[in-house]
Amino acid sequence: MYQALHEIVNTPGDTLEVVLLYGNKTVKDILVREELEKAVEMSAGRIKVVHVLSDKTNNPIPGWDGEVGRVDEEKVKKYCFPAAEDVLTFVCGVPQLYDVMCGPRTEPEVKQGSVLANLGYTKMMICKM
Repeated sequence: MYQALHEIVNTPGDTLEVVLLYGNKTVKDILVREELEKAVEMSAGRIKVVHVLSDKTNNPIPGWDGEVGRVDEEKVKKYCFPAAEDVLTFVCGVPQLYDVMCGPRTEPEVKQGSVLANLGYTKMMICKM
């Protein structure tokens, strides 16, 4: 996902808007955090990164202003663009994330009852990475 954001930021005249819901267990697990922050700064407001930490053992986390819990339907509704013909949602993560969000990565269809299906996203609006 970082490579795609890097390309968007470095393409002159690009107007694409992006929200990255980035789930990790702990702050230490966040890969390329500084690079993502730089991409957000360079994007002139077109890129937003929302960090979500699942480790609740240190809750509240001192100094943490991101989300806590899992990337779930509530967070998708709160932060992401609603389902529309001009919206493309990339899903990337562990098999359990695919199962909850849209169905197995190896299956092109959107799984009924998954988060994205419940929110009205269709197969044409989802890219399983």
